[in-house]
Amino acid sequence: MAEPRAGYRQVFDARAAFVAGIVGIIVFALTMMGLDAKFSGSPWVTMRSAASLFTGEAAFADINSFSPGSLAPGLLAYLIVGMILAFLLALLLHRFGMLAGIIGGAILGFSAYVLIYYVLLRHLDMQSLLTLKRWTLEVGHAVFGAVVGGVYEWLERARYTRSHGGF
Repeated sequence: MAEPRAGYRQVFDARAAFVAGIVGIIVFALTMMGLDAKFSGSPWVTMRSAASLFTGEAAFADINSFSPGSLAPGLLAYLIVGMILAFLLALLLHRFGMLAGIIGGAILGFSAYVLIYYVLLRHLDMQSLLTLKRWTLEVGHAVFGAVVGGVYEWLERARYTRSHGGF
C-alpha cells in the first residue's frame, strides 16, 4: 500500500489482527477436520495431536470419538499458537495490500509449519508429535496464513503516523 506522503507510515491495526486470527483459527480447524476425515479416517486427528502437547499420550486414547475433555486442550493449543502466528503475520504484512496479504500469508503460514515442526517440536522428542508430519497440515497452515492475511487486509483501518523507523 502506498504511503500517503513522504515521512508517514501505516499503523498496525491490532483489532483487525485479532479478528483475522479468530477467523483463521476457525477456518484452520474446519479445514483440518475435513482433511483428517477424508485422509486419516477421523476428523479429530490434528486436534488430538495438538491436545497431546498438554495431555501427552492420553489425547490419543480413542482417536475416532468426540470427547470434550480431550479436545479442549487441542482447542487451547490452536488458540494460543494461532493468535501468536496471526499477530506476527499481520505485523509483517500490514503495509502491502490484499494480494500480498493473501499470497504472503499463505507462504508465511507454510513457513510457520516448517519452523514449528522441524525446529521447535523435534527438540521436544515426544512420540505423539510424529503425527504432525503430514501434508494435510502443510495445506492447513497455508490456508490459515492466506485467510489471516486476507481478513486482516480487509478489516484494516488505514491510519498513518509520522515515520520514525521500525514497524
